Amino acid sequence: MLFQKDNISIRYVIEEDAPIISKWLTDPEVLRYYEGRDNPQSVEMVLNHFIHNPNSHEKRCLIEFDAVPIGYIQMYPIDSEWKTLYGYEESQNVWGMDQFIGEPTYWGKGIGTKLVQAAITYIMENTGAEAIAMDPKVNNERAIKCYEKCGFKKVKILKEHELHEGKLEDCWMIEYKQRELREMKKALLVIDVQAGMYTAGMRVHNGEKFLEILQELIGECRSNDIPVIYVQHNGLKDHPLEKGTDGWKVHEAIVPQEEDSIIEKTTPDSFHKTNLNEVLQEKGIEHVIISGMQTEYCVDTTTRRAFSEGYKVTLVSDAHSTFDTEVLIAEDIVKHHNVVFGAFANVVALKDLKVTASK
Repeated sequence: MLFQKDNISIRYVIEEDAPIISKWLTDPEVLRYYEGRDNPQSVEMVLNHFIHNPNSHEKRCLIEFDAVPIGYIQMYPIDSEWKTLYGYEESQNVWGMDQFIGEPTYWGKGIGTKLVQAAITYIMENTGAEAIAMDPKVNNERAIKCYEKCGFKKVKILKEHELHEGKLEDCWMIEYKQRELREMKKALLVIDVQAGMYTAGMRVHNGEKFLEILQELIGECRSNDIPVIYVQHNGLKDHPLEKGTDGWKVHEAIVPQEEDSIIEKTTPDSFHKTNLNEVLQEKGIEHVIISGMQTEYCVDTTTRRAFSEGYKVTLVSDAHSTFDTEVLIAEDIVKHHNVVFGAFANVVALKDLKVTASK
């Protein structure tokens, strides 16, 4: 066995695997995406192309799920010709991978995502690769979505790149790089900035200025294609943020747009019993920018939780706020937490925040 992740195991192919691979590669449903329906593969062709092929650098493997063969994967160092096409230097160690799930009953179950994640880990940890490159067809949207979820980024379109079913198809050149070598995709979290915060009988620290800063921050993120995710607290009956009331609505100064996501929560932790993690993963987010209310409750708890979940965290030091308490004034609470948050996040004022487009 080459490697394993949960129920998925990867082993080198052997001659006895040729009939099952041929079965997959004569299935029109599979061939529609891999090889082409005009290019079915007999057992002899599989033996010559997938098993006895003398390219010793390729790792040609069978994919098994609970010991049942379900697909094929090959991993290989990219040669000089392909490095030139993709735009790499000759000296760079770049790997490629191709794979398919040959049993359609296993499609749509998240197995492909787990497989690609496991293959990425294997290649990066065992080959010294600087990057992994693939070139799925532009119209294979399901596969591209899976790859992006696993951390691949679109680099460029390769025009008329692959001959498939008699037609030269455009392909996306996509790339995975080690986290520290690439720009992580970002999202902005706007926590609990709801109308009820401004009508609860207490004064929001820097209330109007705080809203202006949020407007600027949200605008910067939108103009750079950084997703904006609003977190909305569902208060109990008679609470200023009681769900369904005017106080529960996002403040009119920063109303969500159609493309924004909205997460509803019932505790200070924006991740607890919500689908925030799923939304972030679906969008391929690794870096969260945090803003909102209240500093010492929901902003604090969510910042710590995001850090614990493995996200890179940036807290915008002048884009979170709270109220005066009997013990501390709001200004001191904000200052104190901006220091404490340094253990979990990059704390930076809006004017110093580098907002660049997510790749």
